[in-house]
Amino acid sequence: MGNMGSSEKTPPLANIPDDIIHSCILPRLPVKSLLRFKCVSKSWQTLISSPDFIRLHNRHAHSSDTNRLIIFTYQSSTYFHIYNLDSPLDRPSILRYPKTETLNSSVVATIVASCEFFLLILVKPFRDSCKLFLTNPSTRSYHEIPRQNSPLNFIFVKFGLYHDKANDDYKIIRIISVSDNEDNRSGCTWETMIYSFKTNSWRLVERKLKPSTFYNVKLNAFVVNNLLHILLTTINHGNENVRIGCFDIQAEQWTNDIPLPDYSMYKYRLLVLDGSLCVLGNEGFRTGAYSVWVMKDGWVKLMSMDINYVFYEYYPITYRTGSRHELLCKRGGYYGLYWYNPRDKVATYAASNEIAGAESRYRLEHVCIGSLVTFANKLQLPKTR
Repeated sequence: MGNMGSSEKTPPLANIPDDIIHSCILPRLPVKSLLRFKCVSKSWQTLISSPDFIRLHNRHAHSSDTNRLIIFTYQSSTYFHIYNLDSPLDRPSILRYPKTETLNSSVVATIVASCEFFLLILVKPFRDSCKLFLTNPSTRSYHEIPRQNSPLNFIFVKFGLYHDKANDDYKIIRIISVSDNEDNRSGCTWETMIYSFKTNSWRLVERKLKPSTFYNVKLNAFVVNNLLHILLTTINHGNENVRIGCFDIQAEQWTNDIPLPDYSMYKYRLLVLDGSLCVLGNEGFRTGAYSVWVMKDGWVKLMSMDINYVFYEYYPITYRTGSRHELLCKRGGYYGLYWYNPRDKVATYAASNEIAGAESRYRLEHVCIGSLVTFANKLQLPKTR
């Protein structure tokens, strides 16, 4: 009779066919794990680096609510922080902005747009022109965008980043408003340009005079469902009106504005949650009551947020499903991330966003999907002290 108690344990993957491992298991793993697994063997390194595997991994990442990265920027900083929703939120990774290693403290760098796996980073060195970089924070790599100079008399510049799925191309849209005279009474010219990653070039698609009522554009632009959305404040005969301007990226022209879901709100914020356009409305001055609408066929109220902290605003960043359907929020005016449960109307502390030695708080936040796409240039890690 054999000694059954002394039998060796079989390695967990030994009896799984290679094609199942390669096509069903590995593509569902986070980028951080796959980058480590490149060291397992030459065949795994070749597999994980192949375009077909990267496309398969991207498809799985799109269909899952895991493998999400939250990226924060800081005022007066050459670094940005990356939080992984699959890891504890108090352990961010830190990366330096592209080509800021030799720049002094006068550098101004920020993330101006995001789409799927990528960030669009604008770096404005002191006494130099701006530079744009398409960046994948997961692989710590970037591509420098050809420079486009801006007129000195511009009023604002906004960027959008989107995936042209019909041509499998990533594109940048730049909207610049240029004053036609000193007091803007005759209006301003809006110039729209589009950059193609495939051709690595810019082209002008529209230059149009806007009436003087268009005077303010708030925060960033967002591309959802082939439309670039931008929050506009207009004034006509002393009356202010807030609405959402839309640029059709397929027709490459401005189209009809979208009205806000509720005009009784005190303050509005445009954002994207789980791939859908959302509006956050503050229900009154110095209150913690907010409403969140999501765009489906029309505006649908997602939830009300009744947080009993006056003076401080909570900005939704991302949404997690499951049993609790919680929103991850940034608390404006204070350091901290909170999970908000709309059923219990309770905000639970998740992580501090305070950096040792930093003089300011978070400025902007973006959400990306983890991806293996790699550009030729590498981002630098901060120097250890």
